Amino acid sequence: MSEITETHTAWVPPPFPPQGRLPGRALQVGQNCHQQNSDERRYHQELCLAAGRRVEPPCCKTLHISLFFDGTGNNLNHDFFIANPKHPTNIARLFRATIGTGTAGGVPSDDQSKLFDDDAEGDGKYFKFYMPGVGTPFPEVNDPDYSTMGLVGAVKGEDRINWALLRIIDVLMFSATEKWLTTTESRRSLKEMSTSWNRLWFGGSHNRYEEFTRLLNGLAPKLMPMLIQPEPGKPKLTGIKLYVYGFSRGAAAARTFVRWLSELLPPPAAEGEKPPQCLQTGGMQLPVSVEFLGLLDTVASVGVAHVVPVADGHMSWADGTMELPDDETYGGLIKKCVHLVSGHEQRLCFPLDSVRRANGKYPPCAIEVVYPGMHSDIGGGYPPGEQGKGNAEHDGHLLSQIVLHDMYSAAFNCGAPLKVPKQALPEKFKSQSWRVIPLDLDSQFFVSEVLSARFNAWRELTLGQTTPKTFDPEAASHYEPPAAGGSLETVIAEQMAWITAWRI
Repeated sequence: MSEITETHTAWVPPPFPPQGRLPGRALQVGQNCHQQNSDERRYHQELCLAAGRRVEPPCCKTLHISLFFDGTGNNLNHDFFIANPKHPTNIARLFRATIGTGTAGGVPSDDQSKLFDDDAEGDGKYFKFYMPGVGTPFPEVNDPDYSTMGLVGAVKGEDRINWALLRIIDVLMFSATEKWLTTTESRRSLKEMSTSWNRLWFGGSHNRYEEFTRLLNGLAPKLMPMLIQPEPGKPKLTGIKLYVYGFSRGAAAARTFVRWLSELLPPPAAEGEKPPQCLQTGGMQLPVSVEFLGLLDTVASVGVAHVVPVADGHMSWADGTMELPDDETYGGLIKKCVHLVSGHEQRLCFPLDSVRRANGKYPPCAIEVVYPGMHSDIGGGYPPGEQGKGNAEHDGHLLSQIVLHDMYSAAFNCGAPLKVPKQALPEKFKSQSWRVIPLDLDSQFFVSEVLSARFNAWRELTLGQTTPKTFDPEAASHYEPPAAGGSLETVIAEQMAWITAWRI
């Protein structure tokens, strides 16, 4: 391995405003929607150029698919519908705060409707899917109960990632036929996509490509009219925008998902060219991009953990998949990657997987921000009063609430289709209640002034950062972390020194 001669600096959190980071003005919501519609504007511009004049905006739409990989042992059905008190992770909260219809893995059918918007709302553009954490029930992928092997070795992680890839097919199928893939069909495809050494020694990469391509080509007759010239009254598809989130091993799964997605892109047209960033069927191409990749404290530890000699916890689906797709080949596929990491977690068996490359440099699209607290202070999941902390009847004292707001803001500023406070809706959206954060979910975004003050005090004391006396409302909702004074290792070492001194 070549010697690392330069290591990029990490980032630290910006000051946290007492009012939080949810948008408070209609202009901010309008800007978010404007970003979502970039493909439609591009297509309109192409038509204008072809006609040599300004033409009417065409009937077209982009499919927005949000995917949520929860952390080890975390399960929305249990943490939100069963547990008392409720303690959903930040991934589950962001899932609920996202616009769209879809499926929540492991949630009984009677409760599914409580998590989604109606199919007819949003003009059929918005979809969201939730994958429960490894070690917890996910019947849709034949993982029916809690399991020690899932908790310890991330067993069934590959099926969760392949299930997420199949949701792209699912959305295309629904858009073309108004029918979803059945659970039986998905399970059959999962079996075909999985790593299996009794199928002529073909690994998961080959199996995944073959099955995904088979399904995509099978949809071609229905998709072609939507890609070329739709029937009157039906919109042309202009692209697919993905928003991918993950916590803990779910963050590792999210990174693997993006790697495997890049392997499903068509080959370059000629030697030396980049592969087109699209899905291809029947000679037609549908652009695809990862608009936002939101990661919370990535831990792979798949298979044998790093605590065992010669093992590093990157077996099976985590083998060679933690590095983001190569910039030279796939540059632009990921528009923005935000990785928020714990500065105080005692790692041992579960070391952090940085998004920094082996040469010590970060991809141009990525930032990595060090936060105070332990693993679940980043990803959430602690109920109030856990370990004697956050003692209140509400979630407002939980340290993970800061990260929840910051990740929401980072995603929202990249165009992620997130629900917003009612007062922030532009006049033209006032009748679209599905854009509004539900009242019960709004309470799960509550941050107390005590917490925000203590968080800012931590920044001032341990990072030497300043806090403004007042926060401009527009600036408050815009997440811009400053550069740290050193590398990721340096910042974490300093934080470990602070917490060790506090314990002593």
